[in-house]
Amino acid sequence: MNKKIIVLLYLLISTLLIGCSSAEQTAIDAASGSKIKENIEYTIEQIYFSKSFQSISPSIKVSEVDGKNKISLNLGLSEYSEISIDDMKIEGDQFNVYISGNKDPSTKNLSVPQIILELKDNSIEDLKNIDFNIIYNDYEYIDIKYKINDVLNKLESQFELALNSSPNFNLIKKDDEILWKIEYKNIVSKDGENYPLINLSADVDANTGELLEYKKENISSVVDMGNILDFNNENSFLYEKTVDIKKDKSQSELWLFDSIEKEKTLIYNCSLPISAAATSDDLSHIAFIEKNENLSQAYIYSKDDDKVYKLQLENDFNPQIIRWRTSDLLYLLENKENRSLIYSYDIKTNNVELVSDTNKNISNIVAGQNGFIVAETIEKSTNKKLSFTSDFKKYKSINDGFNPKFINNSTIAYLENDERLDIDYLVIYDLEGEKIFSKIMEDVVEYKPGSSGNIIYLKNNPNYKDFTLSNYLIDLKESTDLIDIIDKNVYYNDKENLIYLNVGLAVKDESLNIIYSIKLKE
Repeated sequence: MNKKIIVLLYLLISTLLIGCSSAEQTAIDAASGSKIKENIEYTIEQIYFSKSFQSISPSIKVSEVDGKNKISLNLGLSEYSEISIDDMKIEGDQFNVYISGNKDPSTKNLSVPQIILELKDNSIEDLKNIDFNIIYNDYEYIDIKYKINDVLNKLESQFELALNSSPNFNLIKKDDEILWKIEYKNIVSKDGENYPLINLSADVDANTGELLEYKKENISSVVDMGNILDFNNENSFLYEKTVDIKKDKSQSELWLFDSIEKEKTLIYNCSLPISAAATSDDLSHIAFIEKNENLSQAYIYSKDDDKVYKLQLENDFNPQIIRWRTSDLLYLLENKENRSLIYSYDIKTNNVELVSDTNKNISNIVAGQNGFIVAETIEKSTNKKLSFTSDFKKYKSINDGFNPKFINNSTIAYLENDERLDIDYLVIYDLEGEKIFSKIMEDVVEYKPGSSGNIIYLKNNPNYKDFTLSNYLIDLKESTDLIDIIDKNVYYNDKENLIYLNVGLAVKDESLNIIYSIKLKE
């Protein structure tokens, strides 16, 4: 009998021991009855200390990428220079990540530590039904009342800012205060006559919202209201201005601005919009196009007698583009469906000649001393088929691109659209050698030949909220950034180190176009 009892006890103990060994990974909390899963395997992919300050409150995000479970931890605003994961476990329906941090006593830099990790435990199946939590062991995050959007809205209202771009901002700790440091550059202020361009810097208490200190600086003067049509790098530009003459009635005016004398001259006014304008090289004549829906008419303004002459062209010819070949010879293009017409006009003899009537779909021509760059439309492409011709009969192929311009007699430039990346590169091309000389691998918006073997170009910044004006030295193949700017309609006079900025604004249900001048710092 005693032997039977001993055998039964032995079997019972053996069964219990087998049950315990199979539960080494998952334990049962005797008090709550909930499962606790420990020793979760993971790989840390990235730890970084963000200073974007767009999202400063703690958060945790779970996602699935290529069948793998990813966790992104935002640990909240802090002064920590080092962070670590102490533990990670599932407790019931709670997935808890335990965090600690270390501070560097020599610095008080604020940042938002963030961790991206991948879970290696494939037995964790339905993460959507689990609550994820950050548990702070030795870590305190800083909570502030006024987030960045609150502060920006407050400043934009107080200073009546018309925004075309975002400011630079930072969070700093000064004594016991947390401060937002905001910096606007080249921003339009509606609080002032003619909506001046300003630089604005401000310090704002992140917990009270109080504006502690600010500096407001006017950086521009207003040339006029209007849209720049043609810019001469050395001394002048043409612009169109819309003027209200009666209730619900307006007229277009063509003005010439002398950037040396800082004088404005009214050239012409009409009831129709002016779609294009160009000044001859010797500044003696101005050609422009007046457009009414699908109909257009070309005119010449003579500076010598201060008169405007209507060009006598074919009745069904509607010019879209005008280009000066010399100071006396003008070329005009009309691009119709499956047909392009090009006329030349000699202002001395008043001789009109049909230069080309072709089935090429020509969208642009650019005149140089030795010939023309012709751009033909390529269906469903930003790029055009570029070629060179001296007589519009024989064409020498260049490359695919758009917006071509002569740099000198033997060099041209054009933009090349990379459709895959949606980026426009600036290409410098040697006509004589029939090869690419150099390529600027940046997202270029616009460019213009300078006055001394250089190219001034405007590029998109990575945030796509503003632009940078840069100077490219062709011989050295080197670029220098000049200024960040809020609008892409910018024109640079490199002799005077002066830029003209054409900004479109919506103010009080009214559309305004303002031309500013800004003197750059040496």
